[in-house]
Amino acid sequence: MSLIQEGINFLNENNGALTVLINILLVSITGVYVYLTASLSKASNKTIEHSYNEYKDRKYKEETVKRTLFT
Repeated sequence: MSLIQEGINFLNENNGALTVLINILLVSITGVYVYLTASLSKASNKTIEHSYNEYKDRKYKEETVKRTLFT
């Protein structure tokens, strides 16, 4: 029980230090979130670009086949 009391007293005396540690933790979590969101966004853009390129290739092949068949 005295260990819990010492912990509570430490937090009461060092409230500013605890606040700084919590803020550092929150900033770190936010940094990881931003990094992962940026990575996901970049991957999503590549996927969209890849899909669009496949669509253009398929459309070009269809047009080539149509031109070949009708000429």
